[in-house]
Amino acid sequence: MGQQQNQHQLPEDKVPLVVEYLWLYLILTIGLLIAYSNQLFKSLPLTNWSLLFLLGNLMIYASWIALGWWARATTSLPLTDEHPMAESAGTFAARTGKRIKRLRVFPSPKIDAYYTPAGSLYLSSALLRHLTPREAEAIIAHNIHLGSVKWVLLIPSMSFAILGFFSSSLQNWLQSRFGLPFLKAAYIVEFGRFAILIISVWLGYTWNNRRAKAADAFAVKVTGDPDRVVQAILKAYFFSPGITQGSMEIPPNHLRERIWRIRENAPASER
Repeated sequence: MGQQQNQHQLPEDKVPLVVEYLWLYLILTIGLLIAYSNQLFKSLPLTNWSLLFLLGNLMIYASWIALGWWARATTSLPLTDEHPMAESAGTFAARTGKRIKRLRVFPSPKIDAYYTPAGSLYLSSALLRHLTPREAEAIIAHNIHLGSVKWVLLIPSMSFAILGFFSSSLQNWLQSRFGLPFLKAAYIVEFGRFAILIISVWLGYTWNNRRAKAADAFAVKVTGDPDRVVQAILKAYFFSPGITQGSMEIPPNHLRERIWRIRENAPASER
């Protein structure tokens, strides 16, 4: 009876529309900014237009992040002390060196967890439904060590926008220094911006993958049980939305490589 009451206190796994379609806000606002920038380009000096374009880009990203945090905060619920996961998750997270001020659950069909700099530990409703407290420790440890690495992928696009502020100055320098026509100088500058964007995206994904590997090793270290970490990872995959029976029988290569790496790199005493 108590377990049923605890289950009823959890939010549904369905993600609210405001969270699920948050990426549409980013696309629409960027599209509006680009469309409106054509009018600004005709009526403002190039330097002023570049400054407004830069500020507009920064405001878009800042408001998108703020809206995401607001949506998560308003759709999450505090995890009551009566829930069997509450004490286990809080004390285990503290063992990783983090101070837990708030323990909350957010609606999601994906087994997930994340820790905020403000001291809040968020667990997904799917994690609470499908994992045991000891299995959840592996996911919590992994995501606490991973931190906010997911936001690193915003850096390339923000850098692309910031570099746009200097486009006019670079074009003028190329024209005066090498006597290039306006269009040729503009093409060179824009090609350079796109090259920097591609390189920064590659570096971001490379760093992201390294952090993910380090987070797996950290989870093994603090739990002291690589098999438990593997079990939690497999459950997180099997209960992911859209996984078919065939995908469960033959996991993808990246998942098999991840499991092999965890077991291969585990200390001999923990294998």
